[in-house]
Amino acid sequence: MSEKEPISIIAFRELSLPGSNPIPLAYGALDTKNRAHFSAEPFGQGVLSEAIRSETLRIIAHRDHHLVPISWLMIQVPRQQPFLRRVQNRIQKEARTAKRVRDPEVEPF
Repeated sequence: MSEKEPISIIAFRELSLPGSNPIPLAYGALDTKNRAHFSAEPFGQGVLSEAIRSETLRIIAHRDHHLVPISWLMIQVPRQQPFLRRVQNRIQKEARTAKRVRDPEVEPF
């Protein structure tokens, strides 16, 4: 299911994912219902494939990334919950301080 609500997109560069190589680029988003999303790609093809197969999961497509709810990622990769909580807090903080303008480059998946 694609996300069609206005959202705020935040770029993350050179993030350190515990137990993995640094993530050169990922995106976070906050939708109008204050749900935080994050790129599924850093968590591997299995997580990405599961997200795409889901018929109920809201996915935001942005520049070749598939942003899925962080709450869903926390269930899929529980060992990364501390990392995901930090990302979620940063998304929420930056979205509150930035103007809420719809990014014209966001495309529905």
